[in-house]
Amino acid sequence: MAKSKSNRHPVTGIELDDINFLGISIPNSYDNPLYAEDIDFAGFSLRTNIFSQSSYYIKLAMHIQIKLKIAESGQRENLEEDLNKKRTEEDAFNVTATAAAEFIFKVLSTSKRKDFELSKLPEELRHVAASVSYSTFRGMLYARAAGTMLDSFILPIAKTNEILQPLESANEQDTTLTE
Repeated sequence: MAKSKSNRHPVTGIELDDINFLGISIPNSYDNPLYAEDIDFAGFSLRTNIFSQSSYYIKLAMHIQIKLKIAESGQRENLEEDLNKKRTEEDAFNVTATAAAEFIFKVLSTSKRKDFELSKLPEELRHVAASVSYSTFRGMLYARAAGTMLDSFILPIAKTNEILQPLESANEQDTTLTE
């Protein structure tokens, strides 16, 4: 018995169509700036969303929060005192930097149908999209943070299945990678 063509969706691949770096936020004081040597990295969390943008396009959005802690053995003696004047006791030694980007992929198909659904994208192609997006995001983050307090932060290499778990929903996936 032959499979019905209505159940098949011949997706042949994906190609990166557009990248939107949405921005990076690195809070710092003009009066008393922090530098890379003043920072200990406390960890990060990466949030990934993937969804259909329109017919035969998917968007993979990444948002990272980088938790920073002021180094206790900092070279600047008055740093603790200066920061306590500007912040409450609770968050005096914690800083959070954020960055976000979107990656648009065109879904290549032999079909001319306009009813593409994310659930019909093969899992291996979702993993390719996640891998390309994450690797590109790593480079973008490193380049944008050069010369800032995040100068020595490099987003670690990660397994694709840690970035993007198999879809549970046909329209959206949300995963968080933490260190």
